Amino acid sequence: MAAEGGVRTLEELSAHSKARTAELFGEAWASGVGGENNELAGYGRRVRARAVYPVSSSQQGEDAGGKSKSAKSRSDGKSSAGTSMAVVAMEVESGGGQARRGTEPGAVGAPQDAAVEAMRSSSARALAVATARGAEALAQAEVKSHADWKLYRVIAGHAGWVESVAMDPTNQWFATGSADCSIKIWDAADGGLELTLTGHLSAVTALQFDARHPFLFSASKDKLIKCWDLETNQVTRSYFGHRGGVYALALHPELDVLFTGGRDRDVRVWDVRSRNAIGVLAGHEGAVFSLLGSAAEPQIVSGSADSMVRLWDLRNMSSAVTLTHHKKAVRALAHAPAEYAFVSASAGSIKKFACPKGQLMQTLREHEGTIHTLAINDDGVMVSGGEGGALTFWDYGSGTAYQHLRTPLQPGSLESEAAILDATFDLSGTRLITVEADKSIKMFKQVASSGSSK
Repeated sequence: MAAEGGVRTLEELSAHSKARTAELFGEAWASGVGGENNELAGYGRRVRARAVYPVSSSQQGEDAGGKSKSAKSRSDGKSSAGTSMAVVAMEVESGGGQARRGTEPGAVGAPQDAAVEAMRSSSARALAVATARGAEALAQAEVKSHADWKLYRVIAGHAGWVESVAMDPTNQWFATGSADCSIKIWDAADGGLELTLTGHLSAVTALQFDARHPFLFSASKDKLIKCWDLETNQVTRSYFGHRGGVYALALHPELDVLFTGGRDRDVRVWDVRSRNAIGVLAGHEGAVFSLLGSAAEPQIVSGSADSMVRLWDLRNMSSAVTLTHHKKAVRALAHAPAEYAFVSASAGSIKKFACPKGQLMQTLREHEGTIHTLAINDDGVMVSGGEGGALTFWDYGSGTAYQHLRTPLQPGSLESEAAILDATFDLSGTRLITVEADKSIKMFKQVASSGSSK
């Protein structure tokens, strides 16, 4: 039964997800978890050949309500997770620089084709709405007043550089990954340590919570991606196939599909539940540092050490657009919440691009030095963080920088450890969490005054 007040339980959300996936890919897909499955072949073909399943606004509201149940067990666990883990690894074929498929195409039934055709038209309507909203936002771009930000909490606990951070969908916890090989989960309200997860053999470089299931995904320089079940605080799946450290990961917002990228220059596409590789996106000439997953085209965007941003076509498992506007490594990407666009960052510059073709909209240059992270909240505040502990706050709509900060270096740290490596806003957009090379986690909030330092 649904929870009181119409909030959907975790079990109902999982059943809803499976039902939608079965509608798209066939009933055999929903039951074929793990092992070889002929439906995976059909799935790989359909991901390459069709648009994604759109979500209605009512469904989004239901999903948001159901998120409150997704991590209910974490507050019960204060001890470190054990080393006993259910790890199932599947090696993926490695080869040359050409795009490679994880499975051979399978037959597509008429019922699935009908569903896909319906989804295609719905996706086109969603694209038209998003494009119209983006055009309206650009036309009305003016400098918006934002409150300033100030540091209010410093958290210690990791024994190495803190390289990644992710906010829980309930907005109650956040997770951090470190060069000490551990993942720690913290209470967002008071900064208290809730849980420590161990299992990686090298630095944890990327984290993301699953908004629809009680899972946390982690990527590491040990070449592995792990899926942690937050009901049991154990690893339930491991994804093996990268030939070097994994630096970035992103979840598809509507399908059980995971994207990862790293030192081997490839972007790999995984089926979350079966651990199978759907395909490999090859084309970058340097390590992949950043990834974005989206429900609308382009469904995956990557930034690389080769200074390029690539927009990928999942239908053909190939690069659809290559953007060469940056001159140095692209280390950060972020979606624009209010328009059909994304931003990318390299040393000394941030660029806005329109979707789906990647037309350059604007270049921002007020953040000097290497930029490691970007984040944007729903109020239109964008933050960039990087070397020297530099934080720059921007009005996203106009591209105006209105506040510059440098985070304090922690006692005993070297000057070279003054660097912000990752950052995220909480779901309210009123708190900012940064993780840094001085082993600290810092939390910022907006001051009460509505004035700014523009």
